[in-house]
Amino acid sequence: METKEMIASNQQVSEQVCHNVELVIQTAALNCNQALTSMLEHVNSNTSLTIEEVSNVCTSSAALEKSSNSHQTAQSERLSAAQREAENFYSALREEMTRQEEVEEKCLKEEYKVYSPTGRTPARAQYNYPRTLPATSPHQKLLAPFPATQ
Repeated sequence: METKEMIASNQQVSEQVCHNVELVIQTAALNCNQALTSMLEHVNSNTSLTIEEVSNVCTSSAALEKSSNSHQTAQSERLSAAQREAENFYSALREEMTRQEEVEEKCLKEEYKVYSPTGRTPARAQYNYPRTLPATSPHQKLLAPFPATQ
């Protein structure tokens, strides 16, 4: 009888152990389920926030690209205009330099004679000077508007 009692006792203990194991497994499964649910909520929340932030970055990037492109276009136009002005200025400068070189050459070759010493006295030249000078106001009247200096 003792064996039957031991078997019955062992069976009760085994059933109790099985029941406890089942409770532990159920508790572990419940805890795992709660942890997974919590993790899933965090992942979903983070995913939503990330998608929203990426969307904002995309919108900002598009606006920045548009602004950059418009600035680049404006700068290109200004650069082209400045380049045209520089080319026009350079062309006008070269024309003026050519004209000045021609004037210089004309003056040096045609209008001015290069002095070459001969060792002779220059020929007499006739100069006409006025014989009478126009009258001016008296000296005191001319000096009156100016302050006296000592």
